Amino acid sequence: RGGRVARVEEPAAADLKARGNARFKEGKFGEAFLAYSRAIARMNLERLEELQPPLDIATPQDVLDAAIPIPDDFDPALHAAALQDPETADLFYALLANRAAVAARLGLFRRALTDVEAALVVRPGDARARLRKAQVLTRLQRYEEALEMWKELGGEFPKDRDVKKMADKVRRRMQEAGGVFDFFAVDSEDTERAKLGAALGGEEYADFVGPIEVVEIAGKGRGVVASHDISKGTLLLCDRALVVAASERRAETVAINERRQQLNTDSQIRAVSELVQRMKDDDEFARRVYNLHAGDAEKPPLDGEGKIPVDHLFVQSAVEFNAFRPQPIPRVADPVVGPSGGDTAGMTGVWSRASMFNHSCVPNTIPCIAGESLMVFAATDIRAGDEITAAYCLQEFSLAMRTQLCERFGFRCTCELCEYQRTTASENIELRGQLLEAWEEDIMPKLMKESSTKALEPVLLFLDKLNTTYAPDSPYEFEKVEILDLLGMLYEEREQYSLARQHYTRAYRASGGRDPRFCKLVYRAIVCGSMDEFDESSAPETERLLDELDALYALRAGGDLVAAQRMVARDVSISEAGGWDEDADEAERARRMRK
Repeated sequence: RGGRVARVEEPAAADLKARGNARFKEGKFGEAFLAYSRAIARMNLERLEELQPPLDIATPQDVLDAAIPIPDDFDPALHAAALQDPETADLFYALLANRAAVAARLGLFRRALTDVEAALVVRPGDARARLRKAQVLTRLQRYEEALEMWKELGGEFPKDRDVKKMADKVRRRMQEAGGVFDFFAVDSEDTERAKLGAALGGEEYADFVGPIEVVEIAGKGRGVVASHDISKGTLLLCDRALVVAASERRAETVAINERRQQLNTDSQIRAVSELVQRMKDDDEFARRVYNLHAGDAEKPPLDGEGKIPVDHLFVQSAVEFNAFRPQPIPRVADPVVGPSGGDTAGMTGVWSRASMFNHSCVPNTIPCIAGESLMVFAATDIRAGDEITAAYCLQEFSLAMRTQLCERFGFRCTCELCEYQRTTASENIELRGQLLEAWEEDIMPKLMKESSTKALEPVLLFLDKLNTTYAPDSPYEFEKVEILDLLGMLYEEREQYSLARQHYTRAYRASGGRDPRFCKLVYRAIVCGSMDEFDESSAPETERLLDELDALYALRAGGDLVAAQRMVARDVSISEAGGWDEDADEAERARRMRK
């Protein structure tokens, strides 16, 4: 009445805090964040009414309804008098510290930093708040500030081993930011990273940009080129994701994502939702999202206050155009040779720097996902000025399917593979496409239900049919890679290791030498087999593959070939034994078998 806004009864701040705590324990972090924000807004409103009664302003319920904004930030000047009361100060501290924890869980690290710094105003020097601030600074990759805080905390709590470990990890992140990665420690660190960084979604790798640069490329727009000559196996990029979202409908998403390269609806919606939330909280983050290609969607202009508005349609389009296909997200044991497994179903990930790579069906890079970071390695030697490319779809897809997928992204692929297959009459591209479609939709699903003994003959027959579609001197046989890989696996299961090695070697050859994973599988087949079944005539080619594997590992070991060979042997023995062998007996056996 009388022009005042009707009030809705709002719970007290302490009750809202209790509600937030309950939602946090249930894992409902968005609801917890809202409850803490409403509690702070409620305390702000009460203080404003004390200073300037009566106010025509709605209650904090309107924060939820987004009708009339009530500030939910902490203003120390506004609450200077109230904070003299210990009970009020404790409530404010708890709300700010708890909201910082929830914000970090939601990926809102700048908001988390603002809140934890406010908590330190309420309770200066508080160890819990400083610990959280050190964690948030680490996630924001402000490593020098983070290291100083971890060192201070380590001095105060010398017996806290977790604090010391975090200081050591920050030092490693600082090295990574300079391009020095300890790839051989990746697997052993993962468990500790997950444990220590659980409150923040897990510790990640530092961002690193190698010898590459973004330029305008005629007919393509933005693209990436080599800034100087690059050796095969060189790390080109380590990029932390803008967002990684998972779907709950896992059985459905495998078929959709792996076969058709389409985003799963559920994971796409989650990715868009998380991006929008962070964009509202962080203008710098919003600029990174708006720097993505989004098809015909246009970036919105600044609003009247000079702020960046959030355009949901642009964000949705950006996710559709830039999301990488599902790959192992949780962990990677060996970045040298690619992802090591993990649940790939229903994952949508967007990496801003990696999105700058243009497509080629014959890319000169290998992507590898570790945690939420995408590592990109050179798959071939690359000359200065050459364009660096990534594959938006799988090479083993038929020409028709690859063309269809590229058109969905708004371009026609003119890479060497597509042009060769379009213009070479001696190759039966149409029949090959029909065979591959039958393989994916009919043959492969049936084989998954068979034993290795029964599955072997149908796969061999299919490979014979597929071989008839190639010219005798065909330089591209990417479509064979999956089948040859499967045959190698089937022969391993039958303990026919010589045949397994032969098919892994053929798979490596069919990949154009771009997939070093097969070098390692060849090595494994040698280690598992016996010298009695080794075909001496194939020794030169086998040795070339193993030499290449050594060279890739040596690149990670600072050029130390002896250390690299031991690491190769160790990794092969680990993959066989299923665990770490401190005495390295299996590694020594692997090296002897190689000789």
